[in-house]
Amino acid sequence: MPTLQDNIANKFAMQARSSKQIFKQILCGNILQRKLCHSPAKDDKAWKNIVYRLKADDVDRHQLSTEIYRKFSPTLAADSAMKQDVRNDICQFYYQLAKQDKISFLVLLYKKLQMSVNEIPGSNERNVKIPLYEWIFQEMRYDGKGVKFLMDCRADLLDHVIKNRKFIHTEVSTIEKSLKGILKSFFTEDVLTVQVVRKDASSTLKEKLVKGEAVHAYRGNHDIAQRIGLNRRCFILTHKSLPEEPLAILHTELTNKVTSSIHEIIDKTADQKEVSDKISVAIFYSVSVTNKGLSGFQFGQRIIGKATKLLQQEFPNLRRFLTLSPITGFRTWLLNELEKGSDSHYMNLIKRLQSELNSYDLTIHDVEALQQQLLSKKSGIDGKPAAEQVIAEILLPLCASYLALERRKGRLINSVANFHIGNGAYIYRLNWLADLTTNGILSSFGIMVNYEYTLGELHYRRQQYRERRQVGISNSIHHLLRDYNSTNKAYYIVNAIIKSKL
Repeated sequence: MPTLQDNIANKFAMQARSSKQIFKQILCGNILQRKLCHSPAKDDKAWKNIVYRLKADDVDRHQLSTEIYRKFSPTLAADSAMKQDVRNDICQFYYQLAKQDKISFLVLLYKKLQMSVNEIPGSNERNVKIPLYEWIFQEMRYDGKGVKFLMDCRADLLDHVIKNRKFIHTEVSTIEKSLKGILKSFFTEDVLTVQVVRKDASSTLKEKLVKGEAVHAYRGNHDIAQRIGLNRRCFILTHKSLPEEPLAILHTELTNKVTSSIHEIIDKTADQKEVSDKISVAIFYSVSVTNKGLSGFQFGQRIIGKATKLLQQEFPNLRRFLTLSPITGFRTWLLNELEKGSDSHYMNLIKRLQSELNSYDLTIHDVEALQQQLLSKKSGIDGKPAAEQVIAEILLPLCASYLALERRKGRLINSVANFHIGNGAYIYRLNWLADLTTNGILSSFGIMVNYEYTLGELHYRRQQYRERRQVGISNSIHHLLRDYNSTNKAYYIVNAIIKSKL
């Protein structure tokens, strides 16, 4: 029977296989050949031969590169249809592959098509000194299908990097960076636009809203009508040449108060009347980038900035812009702090939390029991306070510490906090029992947070965080940190600045 060490060794050996070996196995199983047989290209036979020859060790790379270049760079206008067919072939071929096989295919292109475009015989682009594989990617960006192909390729590569950090080959990182550069050149500021989705939007666009929502999943058609209805706005960021392809989605509530619970927004039908003069607060409760291949492009920052200007134009009395954001990862962080024991900065609070939970026959690990207890909101018995009240007194300062103090390489470890603080917001308020869904309890014990964007302070706050790693906080957050972290003041003072707001 294999030992644990044998199993680990076998796992490492499997993960460390080169892309070339994996690709050869795919070919042996006739996977690529079967898929290519359905290629709709006009020059079908020649294109299949090119793909077959890519995998050969003795391929004449100069000749092969010349053939591929000619397919993508026809000299006659009549050949543009063939050029489009080649793009379609690559897309069709790629999407029929399994995820790992897609990575192998991209790596194969990288390895075999390194010849510079300006060195290819017959090339009319003498100033293009980039590898042919990268030039092919650039040629793919001239229609919507090709752009989506590039986004999906980069998303697959990023997923591969995350899942295989110890076994990443240099070529994977190089291809990913190449794709990022090509996509950035396509999604420039001047061709990006923000628009409001109205009730009369096409069913196709509405379907894309549902598919692209990454924070609060849609539960049916009534959700769509509610989220784009009265006292609500749904903004999408699009490319001018792809008007119905949302790159980022921003959902907003229009109100006159700072909303403290997500259930007040998504479980409540919007008021039948929308009185613009009474709208003074905008709550951004969901921002989603629709494709992982677009990560790192600051589309979330762009859509919030442009939506803010549009809202100011529409509502003259609108003065405040806040979020109602999830705190993904808080419970996981707390469990990790528990594992640290006496090495944790927050051990006194964590021990107190455990003690109080035990007195109510609860544990920090039992999410279902915690959810039932918090949902019931039972009153205390014989002078004993309700469990949720006691838990809140301990969890809120721990949560404030997690959001405002905890760093990795200088950045806040909570990705949502890092995004909004880096975008110029400050931490305004923690909201207890704000998300009582199973996911809300599982991720943050039901706590949510408001970040506030004070328009006149955005540049200053971005600069403070970028250059000094300082985080803006309201007085209410300051009190939570001060009153419950008295033994850890130096840690607090170095990492946070105070915003006198509450």
